[in-house]
Amino acid sequence: MSTGSYPGPTEPRTGALLRLASEATHRALLERLHAAGFEDVRASHFELFRFPGPQGMRPTELADHVGLSKQALNHLLNELESLGYLTREGAGADGRHRVVRLTDRGLAFAAAGKSAVLAIEDELTMILGKPRMTRLMEDLIAIPAGLKALEGTE
Repeated sequence: MSTGSYPGPTEPRTGALLRLASEATHRALLERLHAAGFEDVRASHFELFRFPGPQGMRPTELADHVGLSKQALNHLLNELESLGYLTREGAGADGRHRVVRLTDRGLAFAAAGKSAVLAIEDELTMILGKPRMTRLMEDLIAIPAGLKALEGTE
């Protein structure tokens, strides 16, 4: 079969390019976090620290926020709790509801992650130049809102 008759795209399109950029950024972030003393963290743990982070969230809210099943979320929460990054504590008057609380190690991890992300953004600004980086950030902000708006018009 020649490439001309291939029914799919022959080169990466927008979604694939965004994924490749995201994966490269996550690899750089993971390397920096390991170098900062958080060698026990895996890329799968990043999801739980996605903005705004898990602090004070109920596990069910956190599962919805990061798009994981409750079972998958509990697996990650168990891992991070055993590694000393968070605890689950009772909340509310009767204590039946649980909320996630970051430990000192979890707070240090979140701070190191923020610092690493800012350093990566500085490096991307050096690669792209300030005007292109500013435009990239504006475009990345516009994409989710624009696609969500289009969903409502279909």
